[in-house]
Amino acid sequence: MSHDSSSDESSDDDSSKESSADLEVAPKNNLPINFGSRMITVRVSHVEDAEVFAVHAEILINNSEFFRAALEGEWKESKENAVPLDDPPAVFAKDKGAPSLVQCVILGERLLDSDFRDASTDEPIDMTNSSGGWPVENMPTVYAQTGENNTLRKLFVDWYKWHTLQGILKLEAYHTEETLRDIAFALAESRHEKLICLTAPFNKPSCRYHQHRKEGKCYKEKFGTAKEESDATKKKEKP
Repeated sequence: MSHDSSSDESSDDDSSKESSADLEVAPKNNLPINFGSRMITVRVSHVEDAEVFAVHAEILINNSEFFRAALEGEWKESKENAVPLDDPPAVFAKDKGAPSLVQCVILGERLLDSDFRDASTDEPIDMTNSSGGWPVENMPTVYAQTGENNTLRKLFVDWYKWHTLQGILKLEAYHTEETLRDIAFALAESRHEKLICLTAPFNKPSCRYHQHRKEGKCYKEKFGTAKEESDATKKKEKP
């Protein structure tokens, strides 16, 4: 922040305090941000397209149980301040494409970072609700990298079930036996539902597809976005 040379000492002090506050406190939720001085090298993928990212240790430790375990113990990663990941570099970078966001959800589960995982789940939902599309071609990837009761699987099945019953989608050739089984069960369970009159479960704000702990708070509540979304929803509903 630049200062006017004509400002007096008191004004300079106030400006400095304001600038410092801007750096240390998130503007909307008043959560403290402490980056610390320790830097961690995260090497994403060990093949030819491997990339290296430098990340503040405090951010990793405070948000991921995976990184906390690796960086706070007597492990090699902690001593060398370096953590290898097998994921594609595009997953770790800031890529807004829906397929990459699906990989972000899977990465969030591996890193045991529920806030990142749940936020990454909501983002493609918002994107596809606006565009009308959904990366169904990623279902085999989701099923290959998640467990049987995973909520990301549930999201894909719900989306496919809803649009199939609406006559919008047909089953594609790339589905696996496991995905077809879950879709078939979902369709059978909903055969008596009047879906034309209902709202799709992925079209309304909820924690239906989140994995945060039952006793814990949703990331929206933690970071002050829940009220904003509620206000935005009410605004859309007004005639």
